[in-house]
Amino acid sequence: METAEQKRRRIIGKQKISDYLIELNNILKINVSSKDLLTIEETDFILSNPYKLQTFFKKTILFEHKAELESAIVNNILESDYGYFIFISDVLQCGAIRISSLNDFNFNFSYDDLNTGIISIVREDLSEKITLDFYEENWLKYIEIELFGR
Repeated sequence: METAEQKRRRIIGKQKISDYLIELNNILKINVSSKDLLTIEETDFILSNPYKLQTFFKKTILFEHKAELESAIVNNILESDYGYFIFISDVLQCGAIRISSLNDFNFNFSYDDLNTGIISIVREDLSEKITLDFYEENWLKYIEIELFGR
C-alpha cells in the first residue's frame, strides 16, 4: 500500500516524468514509456534491500573511450543476458525501469544525455550492481566504472 511519502513523491514525479523518460530513452536501446516504469513502492522495495556486495572491479576511463566501457562490464559480470534495474536521478519520484538484459543498455550514450552523472544498474536477483559515475575534471571527461558482487 502506498504511504503518504510515496504518494508525495509520485505527485512530484508526474511533473518530472517527461524529462525522466527522455533521459531513460537516451541511455537505453528500447523505447520506454511511463507504463514501463516500476511503481514507487516496487522501486522502494528494491532500494531497501541490503545489497551485501563488495567492490570487485573499478576502473576510470576517458569518456571518449567508451568502447572500453561495454567490454569492462561484460567481461567482469556473471552474465549480461539477465534482467537488470536501471536507476538514474529522479528514480525515487518516477520509478525504476527493468530491462531484460544489458543488451538493452546503450553503452554509447552521450555525456549530456543525463542531468546528473550517475547511473546504477542492479541485477534483478540483487547479486550484482554496476555504477557508472561520469564527471569532468580539468576539462577532461571521465567515466568511473565500479562493479559490485557477492
